[in-house]
Amino acid sequence: MKTKNPQFKGSPVAAANFRWSLDFFRNHDVTTVGYNLIPDEVLEAWVAPDPQQLLSDMADGKADPDSTLPFAVYSCAYGYHDQIYAAMLNDDSYSTPYEKVVEDFFPFQEALHYIVEMNKKRFYFLSFPILHFKALPEMLPLLREAARRFGILQK
Repeated sequence: MKTKNPQFKGSPVAAANFRWSLDFFRNHDVTTVGYNLIPDEVLEAWVAPDPQQLLSDMADGKADPDSTLPFAVYSCAYGYHDQIYAAMLNDDSYSTPYEKVVEDFFPFQEALHYIVEMNKKRFYFLSFPILHFKALPEMLPLLREAARRFGILQK
């Protein structure tokens, strides 16, 4: 997934969060930067209340523009993620298949939800690169356990 010149048509607040996010991605290595460098209000804006419903609404053309911000930001971050991997592999054609990008949206949203909820309660988890999508499967079980211990995740 390559990042060209992404646009976002939404409310001024959502558009500002989108622009801030793009600027952040351009100026940081998304595979190494910790979530703690991202302001809480931006992390909150990236959370989709119901990721499955969001993708369904987007596929049906029913999604409100502001509701698409989490996937728009995620898609752009994934594009920057792929650019970094392409450079590491010395392969300009490197691109994560779109199906994998969509599949990875769900664990990303789960991790983001836990982080945002823990931050709200002033419980802090070890900072990790939330935008390093290939490493997220290793971190998610640890984050899930922390969320369970802090009472964020019931089970």
